[in-house]
Amino acid sequence: MSYIDLIALQRNRLNASLLGKAKRIFFCHVPKCAGTSLSRAIARQAYPAYQAVLIPNFSVRLEAAKDASTIFALPKVEARQIILCYHLALDRYKFGTGHVYCRPKLVDAYRKKWHFVTILRNPVDRWISEYAYNTFKASNWAKNELSLEDYIQSEKGRGTAESFLRYFSSIPYPYSGDPQLYVDEAIDNLSRFSVVCTVE
Repeated sequence: MSYIDLIALQRNRLNASLLGKAKRIFFCHVPKCAGTSLSRAIARQAYPAYQAVLIPNFSVRLEAAKDASTIFALPKVEARQIILCYHLALDRYKFGTGHVYCRPKLVDAYRKKWHFVTILRNPVDRWISEYAYNTFKASNWAKNELSLEDYIQSEKGRGTAESFLRYFSSIPYPYSGDPQLYVDEAIDNLSRFSVVCTVE
């Protein structure tokens, strides 16, 4: 075996050792909760620079989920959850993020292998931020053209007010019954996360 081969072998062993020790973190990114900044910070702090190039990571992209939902006639939110489950099931990934629901069944299935992390925000502030973002952004993706008064009364406006329940409970859409049950379920689910912080 040549000297170059020995160096390559040693490097591969070192890489495997680093990957084996790296924490597996999934950052559940609820929209308009400072998630983009936090996701980058987690990646920088959890994985030092010398490891960062070795750490396979993934992001559940809205565009890819849109294609999958169209092809298989699934709601976009369900397509994203399936894509997330696929990535969490693979041993190669160490870090992931995305605008994707982390409902109780999913968290229960993977929390022994993955650290689930999220950031929350005052619900009213979050709702206003999402309304402003979708109303004044340049792109057409989920763009809002309703006035504030009409948006408050719209299905979409009510839906964005339920974001935390949709992300962390098994609330159906449209839901019926006592909403407190889903609030309790979401709180119980979040108690299984490794870290839950707030923008404030």
